[in-house]
Amino acid sequence: MVAIDNHEQTAMKIGICLPYMKAGLTRDDYLRWFRAVDEGPFHSISCGERVHGPTYDMRILLAAAATATSRVELTPTLYVLPMHNAVRVAKEIATLDILSGGRVNKAALGYGGRELDYAAVGASFQGRYGRMDKQVAQMRQVWNGEEIVAGGGAIGPPPTQTGGPQLLAGAMAPKVLNAVHSGQTGCMPGQATVNARNWHVPLAWQTRPGNAQGVSALPTD
Repeated sequence: MVAIDNHEQTAMKIGICLPYMKAGLTRDDYLRWFRAVDEGPFHSISCGERVHGPTYDMRILLAAAATATSRVELTPTLYVLPMHNAVRVAKEIATLDILSGGRVNKAALGYGGRELDYAAVGASFQGRYGRMDKQVAQMRQVWNGEEIVAGGGAIGPPPTQTGGPQLLAGAMAPKVLNAVHSGQTGCMPGQATVNARNWHVPLAWQTRPGNAQGVSALPTD
């Protein structure tokens, strides 16, 4: 399969998401997945975040993948950022990047729509949109070595690439893309959001003034 860019043919890069919502998965199951993905034609391996149900932790699965693979990129898809502390998320992503040998080039962030998940971790569902805008800026501050608390110094570890990985918006609605336009440089449309009615949204966003880097969509990047 090929993608057309500036009238030139380029190989399409395909990523695959780990199973994380199925009960009963074991260590051996995941080791087989890691090996198959790393040895296969895939460009990246990703995992999502849920709280309720028989779901596995995204961060721990990707950390395991970082040590069990050596080739594929690792992409969190996605952090429900307002459920978390932004400094802690920045630290986790930078640590995963180092653990993988610099293979975390993208990380997806979203607001989430599951109020019960927010309640389960003690986070407020209300005001999540406004919080996320500030959180994205704070993550960038951490990755740029800026102080978060006066006199506390930088919060490490620094990611392998200056300024941290590219941040992807985990939504396609115009309101969401406009809200994160200033702090994120890509888009990660989910299966439920990709259809004939709204596919024009990221294409239109790509041409917005100030968005010189355009839109990056997973799993095709």
